Amino acid sequence: VVRYKDGKLSLAYRPCAYLRAEQSQKRDMNRVTALHMPKMIYEASLEDFHMNTKNRKDLYQKIIGLTNQYAKGEHIRGLYLHGRYQIGKTYALAAIGNRFSELGFNVVIAYYPDLVREMKSAIGAGTLESQISRLKTADVLLIDDIGGEAFSRWVRDEILGPILQYRLLDSRPTFFTSNLPLEELVKYLLESNQEAEMIKGYRILERIKRLSDPFNLKSS
Repeated sequence: VVRYKDGKLSLAYRPCAYLRAEQSQKRDMNRVTALHMPKMIYEASLEDFHMNTKNRKDLYQKIIGLTNQYAKGEHIRGLYLHGRYQIGKTYALAAIGNRFSELGFNVVIAYYPDLVREMKSAIGAGTLESQISRLKTADVLLIDDIGGEAFSRWVRDEILGPILQYRLLDSRPTFFTSNLPLEELVKYLLESNQEAEMIKGYRILERIKRLSDPFNLKSS
């Protein structure tokens, strides 16, 4: 833009639409913390979500509804996306996270099997509590592939349980993906069939149920 003042000409620059879009995308990315996730999650978008079936159209409508409700300050439950391997659950989860970030929320998305291994090593590094706190307090938490990790009673009782309990009591949206429906996930939360173990496993399952609604993502 050319400006004239006090007998002098000067140039002033305004960002073009492309630059504004790039700046907006960078701000959104800064609100997403990805733990052990591929870089493609930053590019996942609901606009690219393949809505070629009624099942996927239903999921899209649920996501739009939930994110809009939360942006208005309403309490929402997350989703427990389950279905067979390689049908787009991780992409859908990432698209959900990016949608929330576009609306101004801080998001943490984590690949759970690798997160479990990191938590174990964090004990020696002295960073365990800070990592747990980050997962507890994120505006929106998305856990990818729960049930795909090697079982650890310590992780179940000292890590996952407290995180889910905190988020449940604080009404913070939590989303999950898994290859397993909820009724099968509980088998991976048990070390044995002893009563004490059954109680602990089902306690985690109940927290997941109270935090999220199941949705069976299908390929066709």
